[in-house]
Amino acid sequence: MSYPFVTVLGAYAQQTVASVDNIEPIQATPERPYGESTLVSLADAVPMNFRIGPPRHAYCYQKLCEGLYKCTKKRAWAPDALKLFLLHNDGWWIVFDAPEQSCTVAEVLAVGKAVFRSQEAVLIEGWHTWATNDAASSATAIWNETGLSCLTTFL
Repeated sequence: MSYPFVTVLGAYAQQTVASVDNIEPIQATPERPYGESTLVSLADAVPMNFRIGPPRHAYCYQKLCEGLYKCTKKRAWAPDALKLFLLHNDGWWIVFDAPEQSCTVAEVLAVGKAVFRSQEAVLIEGWHTWATNDAASSATAIWNETGLSCLTTFL
């Protein structure tokens, strides 16, 4: 038996299986009467709400639209009119300061200021390392690989 492609985690990660001759088929059980696979896309795996960081900071994000997540908070030193937004762009997960009323990826990219970024799969529960933009208030980012590690938790 051969399966040319199995996509895992949607557009963010792919696992290609050329041949699975040595893998036994999934057996039927009462929970899975047809023995179906449990592979899911990232869109199915990520809930509408998740937190990045410890509970005491409450950086809770909610999905606004495909590929855009809005935080319930702003950074401590950011102006009150801003919120944090998370999106995937050019291989990076980037957190932006952007106006609270922003509702599309294009709007956030046009007017937001990048403040954190990571190349890890940050929408999967677990610890992820982030870089900090030391020049978030200027036009040019200066990324500092500080080793900042934050926990993603599904809510």
